[in-house]
Amino acid sequence: MNQKSILHIITGLNRGGAEKSLFSLTTTLQNETNLQHLVLSLTTGGTLEQKFNDSGILTFSLGLNKLRFIHAYKTLQYILQNKQPVIIQGWMYHGNIISSLVKYIFNCKIPIVWNIRHSLYNIKHEKYFTRVVIKICSMISINTDAIIYNSKKSASLHEKYGYKKNKTVVINNGFIIPNIANKLKEQKKFRVMYNISKNNKIIGMVGNYRSFKDYPTCIKAFSKIKINFPDVTFVLVGIQISKENDELMRLIKLYQIEKDILLLGEIKETANIIKSFDIFMLSSMSESFPNVIAEAMSLSIPVVATDTGDVKRIVENTGLVVESRNPDSLGNACIKLLKYDSAKLSSLGNKARHRIQTNYSLAQMTIKYNELYSSLI
Repeated sequence: MNQKSILHIITGLNRGGAEKSLFSLTTTLQNETNLQHLVLSLTTGGTLEQKFNDSGILTFSLGLNKLRFIHAYKTLQYILQNKQPVIIQGWMYHGNIISSLVKYIFNCKIPIVWNIRHSLYNIKHEKYFTRVVIKICSMISINTDAIIYNSKKSASLHEKYGYKKNKTVVINNGFIIPNIANKLKEQKKFRVMYNISKNNKIIGMVGNYRSFKDYPTCIKAFSKIKINFPDVTFVLVGIQISKENDELMRLIKLYQIEKDILLLGEIKETANIIKSFDIFMLSSMSESFPNVIAEAMSLSIPVVATDTGDVKRIVENTGLVVESRNPDSLGNACIKLLKYDSAKLSSLGNKARHRIQTNYSLAQMTIKYNELYSSLI
């Protein structure tokens, strides 16, 4: 008898918050339960595909970005016939709509679960095709068996757009609490590597160059901070965060911080970089549950972030949360923390780490997913 499996459908397997959560969830549950987890990419692979395979998670690619429709149909047919999934779970809007289409195209009686990881503040800010998908999903959401949101804010905003409230299940992201015994060593190593003075404070942000990350607000906030605290180095990490990004470089030159900022691009493992920050900053205007916030907090780094999604609920009293799209407020909040002495800043970071340990562990997340899966099989 074939092992029961759950099929996860996601746009691609490049680095991002959803992909990281999918990896943590599938690898943990596959080791702890008798369910096999399969991951289906709508596009062709991605930088994380090998990591999934090396961890025992079987991956498939439909190649829809290359219009390989016959290949896509045959791949889906093979999975349904040979792997016989007992649940199909979509991840994000495109994965969600495809998961529902699979059920109708192949006329299979399999529970459909959606996973939404975005706060829908204003649908006009989305790309045209994404807006269409969001609206179609709202109309067919009644036919799902469950809709998982990773924040309460995301759930309430989508329900206002017609997503069925009785399908709502909120499961927060969960994290492995990292070892920080080598934190001082990594901080010194980072400063030496990039020739940063021991007297400089480091403020950093990790996030791919996407519109909802609101890099204009980030750079404007950096500029304000620099005027008040000249001895500060800014560090940015993520896809397209490089000197080759003309749009980003125009902003940096406009606010005259070229000599004060490091653009490190995409980095596979960001923990050692984040450990080197004195303050972690997030300038996003639209998110649901930003993983990087919890990751920084778990490393005992105080956070200054914009009030988007469940950020205020995650951070609580362990950092500062300000309104989005307001560089002055974001800059002033960072300045406030820069005025703290080392002991006070360290204490705030320790409180942040304890909050993630207590409320947002990977174990808590996987238990809730497993309970949902068990109820549907």
